[in-house]
Amino acid sequence: MQSDSSLPRPGRAAAPAERPASAQTPKSPRTPKTPRTPRAPRTGWPALPALPARLQPALALGAWLLALLLGALAWQAVWQLRAEEAAAQNAQRSLLALAQLRATVAEAEAALHQAEPSADPEALPAYVGARQAADAGLAELRLTGPAGGEAFDRIVALGALLAQRFDALAATLQARAARGTAAVRTAGAGDDARLQAELRGALDGLAGQARERLQAERARAQAAGTLALAAVATASLLALGLLGWGGWRARADRRQAGRARAAEQAAVRDRLQAEAALQQVFDASLDALCLIDAEGRYARVGAACERLWGRPAAALRGQPYAELVHPEDRRRLEQALAAAGPAGAELACRCRRPDGTVLPVVWKALPLGGAGGLLCLVRDASEMQALRAEAALKDRELQGTAAELAQAQARAATTARLRREFMTHVGAGLRSSPVAIVSLGESLQQGLAGPLNPEQSRELARLLDTARSLGARLNALLDLALIDGGELVLAREPFDLQETVQRVADEARAAADRRGLRFEARLATDLGYARGDALRVEQVLRSLVEQTLKGPGSGTLRLAAASPADGRVVVTVVSARGDEPALDAEAGAALFDPFRAGGAGLVLAQAQRLCALMGGELAAAAGPGRGFELVLRADDAGQA
Repeated sequence: MQSDSSLPRPGRAAAPAERPASAQTPKSPRTPKTPRTPRAPRTGWPALPALPARLQPALALGAWLLALLLGALAWQAVWQLRAEEAAAQNAQRSLLALAQLRATVAEAEAALHQAEPSADPEALPAYVGARQAADAGLAELRLTGPAGGEAFDRIVALGALLAQRFDALAATLQARAARGTAAVRTAGAGDDARLQAELRGALDGLAGQARERLQAERARAQAAGTLALAAVATASLLALGLLGWGGWRARADRRQAGRARAAEQAAVRDRLQAEAALQQVFDASLDALCLIDAEGRYARVGAACERLWGRPAAALRGQPYAELVHPEDRRRLEQALAAAGPAGAELACRCRRPDGTVLPVVWKALPLGGAGGLLCLVRDASEMQALRAEAALKDRELQGTAAELAQAQARAATTARLRREFMTHVGAGLRSSPVAIVSLGESLQQGLAGPLNPEQSRELARLLDTARSLGARLNALLDLALIDGGELVLAREPFDLQETVQRVADEARAAADRRGLRFEARLATDLGYARGDALRVEQVLRSLVEQTLKGPGSGTLRLAAASPADGRVVVTVVSARGDEPALDAEAGAALFDPFRAGGAGLVLAQAQRLCALMGGELAAAAGPGRGFELVLRADDAGQA
């Protein structure tokens, strides 16, 4: 039996249980059915299958009607048994009455025969008593005998015979007294014999009928007893069955009631847990989350509602929501909430706090369907307005920054254009001036303008070194400018790295001899091909050798080139002078600073940028001495 409940709360749904109608437990649609752990089977009598609830009243009524019918049949059989027993008793009394009647007639005749020799008149009273006893026996026979039929006719005939017999006896006694015994005997001998024979025949016939009737009545009484016993036994068995069925139903009802109580308690626990979890959700919301019932009152509120409206939760529950809205916005909010469709409604309005302050808020309402309530989310719009103002300010600042960025980009574009124009118009002239100075100095060294004294030769050599260094720095500066502007174009094609490194090694050997340094070359024979700009790679290697040769003292210049199995080619240029310490990571990175004093950083920075453009790496070499390590990518296709 299912009980009706109120409308379901938001977020809760009924979970119908699949079970027979007779085993359904009361449940509320607002709390879902929690799966229960199956109960272990109980030992004892096997549980009978439960019948449908609609059939149980009809079955009980049929069982009680059947029991009533069997009880009536049993009572009818008992009454029939008593009637048959009474009939058997009547038949037995009839036999007794016949026997008594036969004895009475025999007594009368015996008394007559005793008085016959003497013709004593005192025998008349005995005769009278015998006749009265015979009349009483005949009356008893009429009472105990059947009411009609052949037996009744025989009793009537017997009465007539008895009357004739006793009349004959009376006449015989009177005749004896008057005329003598012999005359009477002679005159009535024939009639007495005939009457006596008829009387015996009538008595024997009635006795036979009485015995047959007694046997028949006893047979019917026995059959009625058997029927009554069977009816009583059947009624008793049915009563026991009904009693057992009633006990089983009572036990089943108790178990069902126990399960119903357990289910109700579990439903109450689940509902309390669900309400606690729902309240936690309401309290965890940063915005004011509330539930409004169909009457427009707060049914559930979250912790944020207390902060927003400045009232405790206990005071808010049951209070109409319209009382907290500004009077000027109340009608508009009510209309908006009443017209909220399935997608909900959103409206900005104002609310009043207990201290009299007016707070702008935004209402978002969602209808709850059949429950007739609303799930509302109320947000403080003052923070939103502040955020909008701040966003507008940030937007203006971003617009100003964007304008400044556009101006900076325009200036950068102008600077790049001017730099390109400068490089186009001035770069060629800057590159040609050191070249012209070096060419003129070499002509003077060759004596084309006349012989030079030793002092002039030394000064001219210093001039040539300065011009060459200046040219290298100018070239490095111009290349860095082109690289930064993305205008430097390098070839990316395979070239024979073995030949390039060998040429640089030959030049480095000559330069080391001029500076009084030993030279060691460890060049692998399987360097193969690399991908890049061959002229720029050779320029980088020359710059590294030149930078390594700088410095006082004697030592050893080592040039090594190897091709590991990881697709790289590693070229190392190291100069070891005495116990010169190794460079750390910070000092090694400072070598490639283009603004380092002395101008050497421009050349190294140019070399590092060129290597990076070709997909290689250039860094200070690890270990003792001063050196560099150049890593290039091998080209398998070129080698093949």
